Amino acid sequence: MKIDFLSRLRRLQSVLKSREAVLISRETDVYYFGGIEFASDARLLVTKRKAFVISDSRYRYELSMLSPAYTPKEIELNFPNTLKIICPKRINRLYLDPLLSISEYQEIAKVMKGMTSVGKNIFTKIRQMRMIKDASEIAILKKNFRLHRRLIDNWHTKIEGLTEVQAARLWKIMVLESSCEDEAFPSIVAAGRSSSFPHYSPSGRRVTLNRALLFDSGISRHRYKTDLTRIFFVDKMSQRYKKYLNIVKEAQEVAFSIIRPGVRLRDLDIKVRSFLKKYGLDGYFIHSLGHGVGLEVHELPRVSSTSQAIAVPGMVFTIEPGIYLPGKFGIRIEDVVLVKEDGYELL
Repeated sequence: MKIDFLSRLRRLQSVLKSREAVLISRETDVYYFGGIEFASDARLLVTKRKAFVISDSRYRYELSMLSPAYTPKEIELNFPNTLKIICPKRINRLYLDPLLSISEYQEIAKVMKGMTSVGKNIFTKIRQMRMIKDASEIAILKKNFRLHRRLIDNWHTKIEGLTEVQAARLWKIMVLESSCEDEAFPSIVAAGRSSSFPHYSPSGRRVTLNRALLFDSGISRHRYKTDLTRIFFVDKMSQRYKKYLNIVKEAQEVAFSIIRPGVRLRDLDIKVRSFLKKYGLDGYFIHSLGHGVGLEVHELPRVSSTSQAIAVPGMVFTIEPGIYLPGKFGIRIEDVVLVKEDGYELL
């Protein structure tokens, strides 16, 4: 399904006033509003009526191939100077990304002389736009998650006897050989007690018959990310481990059971913690329940006890309850849901 980048741009322009402009500088935002493949080296200046794509001479040919809706501009001397040249004279307020570095902000502010301000409100609206996935994004994500699951099923049959590092390297190779751009993030391959660290870096520990394996991985394809965590046992699991694993699975089902439009996302987190508390395990659940997934592997909405977000159709986020017993083991199960009009769909 073709992505309608122009429609996204028009939505952004609709919230700007006639004398306002916004500078889009984050790679994911530049791509979201422009479909620009060289987004890491480009910026968008958006006004009520126009959109300028600014990049350097290395992308002269790509700039010439842009849609007529986007005006190309090659950097002259430096970026702030170019920005000043192309910014329409009527503009008296230029909003900059709150995540822009202080030095970049100061360089632009110095040239634009009193026009700049941190665009907290406009960039909040941008984050909210990206939080609700459109039909093309949903189609891409569905295909990506299907591929991700197939890769996991294949990968875990090949890892017995490998070290965590070797298993992680094998995963990366498999991802790169399967039409993906890359991993969404460096995978977590944690055998035995290594799994008690929520964010663990693979080591020389071997994947053996009597150790549980926690595998947290993601792929990036067509720029959209996936994120899944699975627990594997090469051999039979102990009854004690099975008990805890079933509790975590039930905790995830508690969250699934209340996902529907209108639900406060913080209630998902609160309900899961309340369920784990019945087993004295709430203190071992040491991270939030979930996060949004899309062009970035971590984006809005946040699924935590402090989240202000309300479930809306088109939201895509993880549900990943976990418990971590120091020096023993950790268990995390992570799946991703799409909120629909009548509930949710597992991606």
